[in-house]
Amino acid sequence: MQWPLLDSLGDDERRRVLSSARRHRFARGEVLFHEGDPASSLHVLVAGRLAVSVSTVTQRCSTC
Repeated sequence: MQWPLLDSLGDDERRRVLSSARRHRFARGEVLFHEGDPASSLHVLVAGRLAVSVSTVTQRCSTC
Protein backbone atom coordinates (compact mmCIF):
# COMPACT_ATOMS: atom_id res chain seq x y z
CA MET A 1 0.00 0.00 0.00
CA GLN A 2 1.31 3.45 -0.87
CA TRP A 3 1.31 6.18 1.77
CA PRO A 4 1.96 9.65 0.24
CA LEU A 5 2.46 10.92 3.79
CA LEU A 6 5.71 8.90 3.89
CA ASP A 7 6.99 9.85 0.42
CA SER A 8 9.71 12.12 1.82
CA LEU A 9 11.28 9.20 3.74
CA GLY A 10 13.96 6.94 2.34
CA ASP A 11 13.19 3.24 1.84
CA ASP A 12 14.84 2.16 5.12
CA GLU A 13 13.07 4.88 7.12
CA ARG A 14 9.72 4.02 5.54
CA ARG A 15 10.18 0.31 6.35
CA ARG A 16 11.04 1.17 9.96
CA VAL A 17 7.93 3.32 10.36
CA LEU A 18 5.61 0.79 8.70
CA SER A 19 7.07 -2.15 10.64
CA SER A 20 5.83 -0.59 13.87
CA ALA A 21 2.34 0.14 12.46
CA ARG A 22 -0.62 -1.73 13.90
CA ARG A 23 -4.08 -1.99 12.33
CA HIS A 24 -6.92 -1.26 14.73
CA ARG A 25 -10.67 -1.16 14.17
CA PHE A 26 -12.63 1.33 16.22
CA ALA A 27 -16.28 0.96 17.12
CA ARG A 28 -18.76 3.62 16.06
CA GLY A 29 -18.63 6.45 18.60
CA GLU A 30 -15.37 5.25 20.14
CA VAL A 31 -12.99 8.02 21.21
CA LEU A 32 -9.48 7.73 19.75
CA PHE A 33 -7.93 10.44 21.90
CA HIS A 34 -8.80 13.62 23.79
CA GLU A 35 -7.42 17.09 23.29
CA GLY A 36 -4.34 17.49 25.45
CA ASP A 37 -3.47 13.77 25.51
CA PRO A 38 0.24 13.06 25.03
CA ALA A 39 1.05 12.40 21.37
CA SER A 40 2.21 8.80 21.64
CA SER A 41 0.92 7.56 18.28
CA LEU A 42 -0.10 8.52 14.75
CA HIS A 43 -3.53 7.53 13.44
CA VAL A 44 -3.96 7.01 9.69
CA LEU A 45 -7.52 6.53 8.52
CA VAL A 46 -7.65 3.79 5.88
CA ALA A 47 -11.43 3.52 5.51
CA GLY A 48 -14.52 4.92 7.14
CA ARG A 49 -15.41 8.26 8.65
CA LEU A 50 -13.99 10.26 11.50
CA ALA A 51 -15.67 13.00 13.48
CA VAL A 52 -13.66 15.64 15.30
CA SER A 53 -15.21 17.47 18.25
CA VAL A 54 -13.69 20.46 19.99
CA SER A 55 -15.07 21.97 23.16
CA THR A 56 -14.55 25.61 24.01
CA VAL A 57 -15.52 27.54 27.10
CA THR A 58 -18.73 28.75 25.44
CA GLN A 59 -19.73 25.91 23.09
CA ARG A 60 -19.02 22.50 21.61
CA CYS A 61 -18.15 22.40 17.91
CA SER A 62 -18.16 19.29 15.74
CA THR A 63 -16.83 18.73 12.25
CA CYS A 64 -17.53 15.51 10.32
